[in-house]
Amino acid sequence: ALREYPADALRREGQLLQMFGFAPPTFDYLNEMMTLLEAQLEGFYEPKNGTMYLAADLRGKEAQATLAHELVHALQDQMWDLKSRSSYRPGKGDETLALACLAEGDATSVMMDFVMQDQGRTALDLPEDMVRELMASGVNGASIRNVPHILRTTLIAPYIDGLSFVHALRRKGGWAMVDRAWKEPPTTTEQVLHLEKWESHEPALTIAPPTAKALGAGWKMDDEDTFGELGFALTFEEWLDGAEARRAAAGWGGDRSAVYTKGDELAFAVHSRYDALSFAERAMQKLGPGLKKSLGKATIDAPEALCFERKDLGPLIVARKDKDLVLAAGPARAVSTTWTSTSTCAQAKAWADEILSR
Repeated sequence: ALREYPADALRREGQLLQMFGFAPPTFDYLNEMMTLLEAQLEGFYEPKNGTMYLAADLRGKEAQATLAHELVHALQDQMWDLKSRSSYRPGKGDETLALACLAEGDATSVMMDFVMQDQGRTALDLPEDMVRELMASGVNGASIRNVPHILRTTLIAPYIDGLSFVHALRRKGGWAMVDRAWKEPPTTTEQVLHLEKWESHEPALTIAPPTAKALGAGWKMDDEDTFGELGFALTFEEWLDGAEARRAAAGWGGDRSAVYTKGDELAFAVHSRYDALSFAERAMQKLGPGLKKSLGKATIDAPEALCFERKDLGPLIVARKDKDLVLAAGPARAVSTTWTSTSTCAQAKAWADEILSR
């Protein structure tokens, strides 16, 4: 997937992680991702040419299990055109992640069936929490300890959450239900995290990308995308524990994010809308303590707006109005590995108010 990403998109993703404070200023996104993949990858299937690759040092049952996983991807490609479905699509981040969850969950479930067949059991016989914990522990090894936490959780999420989705499908209707999911793939990660949302084909709410008049003249939108419920859960997990982060993201209805640039200055905002007021209120209540623990004293500390001045990365604000939530970072100037704030919480609040008024 990284090979299909435009260089500018990769660079921008790395900058956004830095702007949120999730990665250090010297962070090299592409090199860190390759380090992570090299440490974790035992095999992969390349849809572009239909070729499967296995690590040369794999032996015995481990090699067979990896082969089973990659063979499923080859079958997915034959049956449901994995090649076109897995290609990079700008602005479709959440939908792309939802499909990755289906693909990896399907392949991982088959692999686990293969490993457990000698015991006369299937993947469904394993406790869900135990499987999640075991898979999550796989990205905490010594060789990748310095890779930012959010990169590790983002890499493993399609496998963990995808497996939960596929197992929910299997428990309800066997492998025929998984086939049905390929014929009617999830269009949001909300549908992956909540089976009933997929069954009812609940669409995402349409949200316009954030505007940026409050930032002043000269700013242009550089990119826009959608976080999705899983994207928010992984982001919130940088400030909250896993279970609390999931609760803060639950009730997601739709969102749209935008990156704005002005010379070497950068600003980012995401505007989300929850399905009900209570979900938005819960998110705000949970984010407050987590942000304060991570970032210290807030410059603006009100029930519906919390903003932190950061001398290097610019202000970070979370603000709510009714069912809508805005999370914004910057503006800040990035020159080489040096970041400098070019804004204040007062301007960040005006920007959040502008977005929330639409």
